[in-house]
Amino acid sequence: MTNKQYYFLVFLLAGIGLFNIADYFLTLEVVGQGHQEANPIINAILYTPYFSIVKLLVVPLLLLLIAIVGRRLPKRCLFYTGATFLVYFVLMVYFKVVFF
Repeated sequence: MTNKQYYFLVFLLAGIGLFNIADYFLTLEVVGQGHQEANPIINAILYTPYFSIVKLLVVPLLLLLIAIVGRRLPKRCLFYTGATFLVYFVLMVYFKVVFF
């Protein structure tokens, strides 16, 4: 992976991290309004301490790990990271349009 590709990967990972934090707070807000969480895994841990641990600790640590080993990852990792970034971006737009 070239330096340019690596920096782009780090940018995408940072964006995913920010989207993840926003998703944490937006999920709490929307569920507080009486809506149901659509993700069955998150729904199972939503009202437990594990929700905060997963969303605010585990996910960022995994993103950091990917950034650390990012130079050794194949180029296709950029595709998957970009796709994840795009899905999270669309989710944030969905939150804005539907709930706020």
